[in-house]
Amino acid sequence: MNTLGPRVKGSLYVDDFVIYVSSYDALSACHDLQRSINNTSKWALNNGLKFSTTKTVAVRFTRGRRQEEVPNLILNGEILPYEDEVKFSGLTFDKKLTWESHIDNLKRKVRKSLDILKVVSSFDWGADKKSLLHLYDALCRSKLDYDCQIYSSACKTRLKELDVIHNMGLRICSGAFRTSPVESIYVDCHQLPLDLRREELGLRYLVRIKSSPENPTFKLINQNLSVNYRANTKPLHVRSKDQLGNSSLLDEHILPVKYPDNPPWLVPEVERCSVNIVKKNSPPEVVRAKFLEHDRQHVKDFKNFTDGSRSNEGVGCAVVTRDHSRLGRLSNAASSFTAELTGIVHALKEASLTKAKKFVIYTDSKSAIDVVCQFNTSHPLGQKAQEWLQFIHSRHKSVCFCWIPSHVGIRGNEMADEEAKEASKKSRIDVRKLPHSDLYKPIKSYIRQKWQDRWSDPLLATNRKYKSIRPNTSYWPSVFHADRRTEIVLSRLRMGHTHLTHKFLLEGSDAPECDCGSPLTIGHILMHCQLFIVPRTEYKLEASMAVDPCRGFIVLLVTGLKLVTGTRVEASLTNNTRSLEASAVPRVGLTEAGSREAQSSCKELTSSASETSSKGSDSLA
Repeated sequence: MNTLGPRVKGSLYVDDFVIYVSSYDALSACHDLQRSINNTSKWALNNGLKFSTTKTVAVRFTRGRRQEEVPNLILNGEILPYEDEVKFSGLTFDKKLTWESHIDNLKRKVRKSLDILKVVSSFDWGADKKSLLHLYDALCRSKLDYDCQIYSSACKTRLKELDVIHNMGLRICSGAFRTSPVESIYVDCHQLPLDLRREELGLRYLVRIKSSPENPTFKLINQNLSVNYRANTKPLHVRSKDQLGNSSLLDEHILPVKYPDNPPWLVPEVERCSVNIVKKNSPPEVVRAKFLEHDRQHVKDFKNFTDGSRSNEGVGCAVVTRDHSRLGRLSNAASSFTAELTGIVHALKEASLTKAKKFVIYTDSKSAIDVVCQFNTSHPLGQKAQEWLQFIHSRHKSVCFCWIPSHVGIRGNEMADEEAKEASKKSRIDVRKLPHSDLYKPIKSYIRQKWQDRWSDPLLATNRKYKSIRPNTSYWPSVFHADRRTEIVLSRLRMGHTHLTHKFLLEGSDAPECDCGSPLTIGHILMHCQLFIVPRTEYKLEASMAVDPCRGFIVLLVTGLKLVTGTRVEASLTNNTRSLEASAVPRVGLTEAGSREAQSSCKELTSSASETSSKGSDSLA
């Protein structure tokens, strides 16, 4: 990198090397690049290396329509060809940075991976929805997520082409009918829309960059945002600011992650007590007695009790010694783990100012001790704790970390816990800087709330059927079952889109009608049709819906499955008719076996579905 010119920058990943320069004058940019190529090639030859001319290309990135001719670039006596696009680190860069070639290649790769899902998602014997979603995340969504922070600057029309691939994969996993609304499929699979997924990953990337001052992107994301960018040329941090609006997620102060200054052989080993206390299934008196027995080893040591607390009121930490206590209020975005580590750092500061020579720090967080004792830790608070340990060690003092069981009546730990709770109620924040990982949870909550607002939008009319039984987008365990057939039937009934009711959209025919004259829908068959008023009254479905709508709807699904697949509908569909004509099967009422199964709980849905005729079930779903 030192051989490059002052204006030329470079990037190296394994054996891929890129040099680039930005200039308003193409001629001067080529001269700077040629000078850097000559210097880099000379350095490579002196070190026994050689750049391959067959794998090296030049790309001129510009969106200008008028392009003057530029001189050729020469490497090892050969002219480098100018290409319209180049692939580097998995990304296809086109000369106008529209990412069209990359999106086309991405669509082609993900479509091939979807074929694997199609093989294992059979209606009768396929894998369950949870397993299929795991496969989709590993094979397909991982490709869509890779470097999405960069190619998300493409135009919305091109990005929506990836939504089609995303929707196709989730439809395979859920078994939804082809005409099902994509918003309902997202909620049924508990998967974010791609635009919100890209926004979440972009925000996570920005806060991670803010913790790395040595990253080349650090200066870029902290520059003045007063520059007027065009809509399709805004960098990531500007797009994220526009998407956040008035939110202050990116305004938090983030602790930097630094490389260690001292070599590992000069870093003193952290002393840690091996406490053999099993808290689980042990009475508090026994646990406290065992700790007091261990505490006799530290009679002559200066004792520090630390603790962290997180509540709805705030986050706080405390250090309690025999002389005094020290409290600290943290940012509301801080985690309880950060509060524990902050308490340890404050205890080490106190130890550096105390005249005693031997210290013991008691904490009820084993994970915090693990981070402090970890070699070459990447946690910023762990690094800060190790810096204080080296400073204390240079003054010929020693510190020992000891785990202490919490909430068993140990006086020092109880005092630290009370002080930490008091610190969380303080109005003034004492510690504002926090690790970047603590912002991941607020970012996730922000994106989930944005998804919920979109789902609850009254103007979104395509999700009304599913939203009537599932008003929020949170995780719903009821959509996952061990039987694939059960999952498909439930998903299609809940979304209200089945082969029986929405086949006309694919055929271009008229919408079907019920014998009673009303439009044929799942909700009409299960809850409103007068032809089935007798079984609804017999099984008290209205009362069940009044007590618990979700459970009542599942009961409706169980009963409706038998009604639709065990009555006249099966015979009418067998004759390939769209209208609900009379058949030999009774219109109202169930067979004796059907009645017994309809009265069973939702747990028997699998058996009831498997006992229905294959033609009726397939036509319904």
